[in-house]
Amino acid sequence: MRRNVIISADGSATMYMEDIGEHYHSVSGALEESVHIFINNGLKRIYNDSVNCRKEINILEMGFGTGLNTLLTICHIVNLSSDSTIAPGVNYTAVEKYPLTPEEYHLLNHSEVIFKSALFPNLSENKIKSIQESMISAKWDEISEIIPGFYLNKIGEDFTQFYGIKGVDLVYYDAFSPNVQPELWSREIFERVAQMCSPGATLVTYSSKGSVKEALRASGFIVKRFKGINGKRHNVSAQLPL
Repeated sequence: MRRNVIISADGSATMYMEDIGEHYHSVSGALEESVHIFINNGLKRIYNDSVNCRKEINILEMGFGTGLNTLLTICHIVNLSSDSTIAPGVNYTAVEKYPLTPEEYHLLNHSEVIFKSALFPNLSENKIKSIQESMISAKWDEISEIIPGFYLNKIGEDFTQFYGIKGVDLVYYDAFSPNVQPELWSREIFERVAQMCSPGATLVTYSSKGSVKEALRASGFIVKRFKGINGKRHNVSAQLPL
């Protein structure tokens, strides 16, 4: 895998995969894109200032990638907690076929850019860096407690072969585009995702391609568009019936 670090328009780093000619995040703003799609239109729907009484939340990410979505998720949750203790607990499973090397992860500037963005005013730069380092150093294919109550399982596997969990409440679907990985945007895959989810679960993704929406609907999801960011007209939120 030939990958290069690229600084996107908002100053945050992404990676460019030379083999397939794709970026891991939008070059128009990697941080802005992740916050808009996965945090504001995903996580905040189930975890915000009025956290409900459920005992735990299960999140599945298709494509751990640079770890940016995971880092933002932890930062959002910790920012809401005065003592950095999460209640309810969060189980976060990320599936990635081609993990970055430790050296590549350490080239990313996400902790610095997140701190400067003031997205999470209750977090110091050292706290964000500590979270990022814990994520990077967590062993693959093992469950690691990144901070109290947040359990991360980074799974090094092809998502087309992944069947492993149940009871998912929120899906971050962040695979490479349907143009280069069409097999990851098929009805078969989304049906499998639906089988892993709880009733009422939400899936959010950057792609609003017609074939993606059709595959989601055919898999039992109720599909809605929301306003895009950085020049993209729409992104997609899909929910399973209760």
